[in-house]
Amino acid sequence: DLFIQYHATPQNTAVVVGRESLTYSHPEQNIRDYHRQKKRHYGVGKYYKRSVKTFHTASMATLALLWSSLLILALLNHQTEVAIVLVFIYWTTKILVFRKASRQMGEGYPLLLTPFLELLYVVYVPVEVMMSIVSTKVKWK
Repeated sequence: DLFIQYHATPQNTAVVVGRESLTYSHPEQNIRDYHRQKKRHYGVGKYYKRSVKTFHTASMATLALLWSSLLILALLNHQTEVAIVLVFIYWTTKILVFRKASRQMGEGYPLLLTPFLELLYVVYVPVEVMMSIVSTKVKWK
């Protein structure tokens, strides 16, 4: 990621969509090694360009704001029906986009797991990022 970020230009890169454009990264097989791998990945975040860091932060903040707003709407204002309709529209749109993208890439995607995976993402990523910021020792292989 960092190499591409610093060396890619509009003249030497192109957007390619399809099976042959995919890069596979095999995750660690146990939770301890997976956690160490993620800690390393998030630990190098300080080397990314400001615009990339801003994009990632804004993305996560927007997602957290969406779910916080829907929760507040459902619980405090007693607008549960409105919140349910908005969540349905959001997930339906997201699942349709993911379905189209997975078909274009020639890959399967567990579409019905989207809500659960998003919840994991919203909770897990900020925790991992904070732990990698606090941690001073990063163990590489």
